[in-house]
Amino acid sequence: MGRQIFLYPIVLGLLITVSGQLIRGGTIGLAYIIRGGQNRQVYADGLVTTGIFNHVRNPLYIGNILMLWELV
Repeated sequence: MGRQIFLYPIVLGLLITVSGQLIRGGTIGLAYIIRGGQNRQVYADGLVTTGIFNHVRNPLYIGNILMLWELV
């Protein structure tokens, strides 16, 4: 039991990091985002409301936070 107790935080951190990567991958894979610049201003055709964006406004940020939270 003594050596296995150090394994639990590593496995938990790995699961959190992988879930952050899956959220980012799902976000990028499920919604095609058209963006760019026009007249020196940020331009987008419209608000993306499909895929994970239907539930969360910034799923990429959530994925990043989960991956960084593992470092804390």
